[in-house]
Amino acid sequence: RYSREDEKQAEDRLAEYESLLAQKRSNLKKLQDAYRKTAEENQRQAGRAENLALQKKELEEHLERLESTYRELKDVQKEYAISISLRDESRIRYGHLETLFLNAQAGILAQDLEEGIPCPVCGSCHHPAPAELAEKIPDQEELKLRKKDAERAGVKSERLSERAGNL
Repeated sequence: RYSREDEKQAEDRLAEYESLLAQKRSNLKKLQDAYRKTAEENQRQAGRAENLALQKKELEEHLERLESTYRELKDVQKEYAISISLRDESRIRYGHLETLFLNAQAGILAQDLEEGIPCPVCGSCHHPAPAELAEKIPDQEELKLRKKDAERAGVKSERLSERAGNL
């Protein structure tokens, strides 16, 4: 049999072990709570990382579209500058031919002018400086063709300008 003192020592040790067990349980509960909080934070961070990766991908795709549009705009601007030059050249060429044609018309009328007889255009009877007939006279077909060329060049430059404006 155990003596009272042995029982007392056993009870004290039991109380000590129970206290230690309660402390260990409390520590375990704290660790489990910390683990749960860490796991939840890791999940939130993983969600944020996934969201950031998606945003990065969207931004990269947007950047690629912008770069593509920029390249297209530069190409259209270059094409537009060329078309403006061609349009201006066509207009000048047409204007020059039109002037030659009109001057030729005046020269044809002037061929038949006689001093004292009224001019069919202005009615003057004096003709101090009648128009001369040029050697190279464009015909109406060539004039119409050059006018259409100038108009087409103008339309093309307008389309390119509109296209560049829409980019």
